Amino acid sequence: MTLATLSLITPKSNAAAMGTSTIVPKIPPPHLNGTDHRQRCLTQLRSKATSLEKYIFLSGLKERDANLFYEFLLANMFELIPILYTPTVGDACSNYSHIWRRPEGLYVSLEHKGRIRDVLRTWPAGIASHISVVTDGSRILGLGDLGANGLPISIGKLDLYIAGAGLRPTSTLPICLDLGTNTERFLKDPLYIGLRRSRPNIAEMDAFMDEFMEAMTDVFPKILVQFEDFSTDNAFRYLDRYRHRYQCFNDDIQGTGAVVLSGFINAARLSSAASGLPLSEHKILFFGAGSAGIGVAKQLMSFFRLQGMSEEEAKDRIYTVDSKGLITADRDGLQEHKKFFARTDYSGPSLTKLVDIINYVQPTALLGLSTLRNAFSEDVVRLMSNLNKRPIIFPLSNPVSLSEVDFLDAVNWWDIITLLRSC
Repeated sequence: MTLATLSLITPKSNAAAMGTSTIVPKIPPPHLNGTDHRQRCLTQLRSKATSLEKYIFLSGLKERDANLFYEFLLANMFELIPILYTPTVGDACSNYSHIWRRPEGLYVSLEHKGRIRDVLRTWPAGIASHISVVTDGSRILGLGDLGANGLPISIGKLDLYIAGAGLRPTSTLPICLDLGTNTERFLKDPLYIGLRRSRPNIAEMDAFMDEFMEAMTDVFPKILVQFEDFSTDNAFRYLDRYRHRYQCFNDDIQGTGAVVLSGFINAARLSSAASGLPLSEHKILFFGAGSAGIGVAKQLMSFFRLQGMSEEEAKDRIYTVDSKGLITADRDGLQEHKKFFARTDYSGPSLTKLVDIINYVQPTALLGLSTLRNAFSEDVVRLMSNLNKRPIIFPLSNPVSLSEVDFLDAVNWWDIITLLRSC
């Protein structure tokens, strides 16, 4: 008898086939209520050796007792959120095909084209679903194309909303669009749970997405669709395509931008108070020009608009850098989303080194969205500290293992410059 055959046998017939009783006791110990089961769960969680094992334990707890899981989460948010979301969710996604235990969320496959509505109608909560986090797994955090392994991103983000914003769990719908993957190691992995093909071309992808978005609003009339971790080009493409037709937003472009804008406003005030520089005179250098980098840059234009500047004046205060260096309008083959902030006022030799770019731009703020570990070296931090009495440095890449600079390193290097100034 094969494992596949066993999985199709009912509990009663399975028990009979093995000559055992059909009665499975599910009555808890009579004095269980006299103990603290949440504390027991916390003890069990802390006994796990790795963060990934803790993630697996929490996923199992949610399956066994969802009410207890959310009570447990609310009581221990600071400890559990880094497990359920970043940084551990990156490991969970990378290994999801190997740690998969039971259905979570909803997969909508490219092979479902033509019957996507039927697939969506299988979601148990039905029209009670009000918010859906949707990923296609093509650019998970800074880890690249993980394909169908990307579902934990949608699950984890919604758990944050449930715990932090009080959303009803039944109102949330995590979705992974299984559209294949261009990552060869997954296609060769016998345990990979996704569609074994390369990603579709633009025309095929557009046709699928059009049907998907129309079906989502038909099946879930009150749904808000949050796009999460799409590849850079598709992130901008589908935000522009659907933002005026459906209730939707892109978290990497708009959500990240809104949060960073809030932080930057406060940082700029502190920096200006230390230096006497007017808020309108800040200059921001973005290291990283993907969907998050350009999305945040567009949001930070609002900071300068609040100072009474025009859109062109605000845009002029922002510089962007990618793997090839300072982005200028005369570069051959420049991607469409990078053209908005491409500089037209620089005609010298290409600036490729970050230190040289900082010396040219003289920024007051350096924001990292590059996923390049330790890209903000000691030389970079010291140069920013030499140029500014209180520099603004935001290493924003996710997960933390890909951050441009560690907090303690940045503070120590800045303190050295401060000390030298006082001598």
